[in-house]
Amino acid sequence: MALTAEYSAALPSSAASVAVFRRFVAHVVILTDSAVNEADAVLVVSELASNAIEYGLASVIRVTVRATASEFRVEVHDDSPVGPISGGPPPAEADRGRGLSIVEALSRRWGWAPDTSGGKTIWAELNTDADRHRSEQQVARHESAV
Repeated sequence: MALTAEYSAALPSSAASVAVFRRFVAHVVILTDSAVNEADAVLVVSELASNAIEYGLASVIRVTVRATASEFRVEVHDDSPVGPISGGPPPAEADRGRGLSIVEALSRRWGWAPDTSGGKTIWAELNTDADRHRSEQQVARHESAV
């Protein structure tokens, strides 16, 4: 059984908190010696926390990170029971609406679940270096077969 490290931070629902959540996740990546790309983890928490602040109806946003040797999961909790809406990429001229597409691109998988408190938790399991290596090998095999 893999040993799981778990870290949580709760902050007021404000734009200033997003920067603190980014630093928090960056520290967890370093502290756990995780095999994820730190920039990817920071970007994912930034997008999920920003959405929670904008749409989550909460006075406090909670971020939890669960890390093992092979997995890194970011969870963001807010008070809204409404799940995220991902309608695909926005028009090129739009200056918003790309957050969940970014999360999807950087994650092994992502989703959300309602909480017993009436809110929800949106989570993302980030790609690790091993995932990237496997993907690069698959691309190389595909290119050599063509």
